[in-house]
Amino acid sequence: MILDSDKVEYPIIGIDDHFINKNRFEISKMLPEFGGDTDKVFEAMRQNREYVIADSRTGGSGFGPPPYIPLEIGESQTVILKDGSKRDITVIAFMDTFGGFELDNSLNGIFIYEPYLVEDYNATGVGTLLIKLKNDDDNLKVRQDIERNFIAYGAQSVDFKKEATEQIQGAFDIFNILNAYLGLGLIIGIAGLGIITLRSVNERKGQIGMMRAIGYNKRQVLVSFLIESTYISLLGIIIGVIVGLVVSINLFFKLFETLGYDLIIPGISILIICLITLGMTLLSTIPPSSMASRIAPAEVLRYE
Repeated sequence: MILDSDKVEYPIIGIDDHFINKNRFEISKMLPEFGGDTDKVFEAMRQNREYVIADSRTGGSGFGPPPYIPLEIGESQTVILKDGSKRDITVIAFMDTFGGFELDNSLNGIFIYEPYLVEDYNATGVGTLLIKLKNDDDNLKVRQDIERNFIAYGAQSVDFKKEATEQIQGAFDIFNILNAYLGLGLIIGIAGLGIITLRSVNERKGQIGMMRAIGYNKRQVLVSFLIESTYISLLGIIIGVIVGLVVSINLFFKLFETLGYDLIIPGISILIICLITLGMTLLSTIPPSSMASRIAPAEVLRYE
């Protein structure tokens, strides 16, 4: 079909009562009048032949690229069929077919109650069958049997679980690359803090000499610079952890929650990384701080 307002080709998919009762796809958004009740959404679609459910690509997931077709809940559209005839539809909900990962076009489309699809859209035959196996070990064999027995019809089988796993792994690979860049940035930041401390020592020789003149010993001068560097480091670590958690949690709810994953915050790993970062920061600031502690009061006069 073609949506009249955007002139974009997009599939329309008929769903029967079995799909409605057995599917585990999530209705992410719906009209307020349904009160968050998924059963009321499907019942309304049964009662009104103009009511449809759109996949989440049409509404956008709130993260990533813009929606493939910009639709809104409650929006009415006119669709143009291949024979030129027109039908009116109203979007009453969005369904997350695979949490935003486009595994196969057959699962992305405008969903309508199957009897209306046959009556109003002249649809015949079955285009897509979703099959759940009791034993995943038989997956490959069943797929081969389907393609062999229905080769005359051009049947193709897709292992959605495998495809989803590969898509998720691809996302994780991207995150690993980002982690590598973040690690590199962390090293550069730690080195930068050491350089800043060194410059601070050179620029504050007068103050350091005065501290030594009024009775500060070498250890006290060293500790004062380490405390200053530790404060800056801890402030950066706290801000980084908070921002990282907020972004990660947002990504999880936008991309992975509907795929059945659990949100796990690796507190121990975060703590270890924070301690390593703090330790490396102290190691990078000890040499310039030690140099500051060895400045003699008499050297201030030469500096001035």
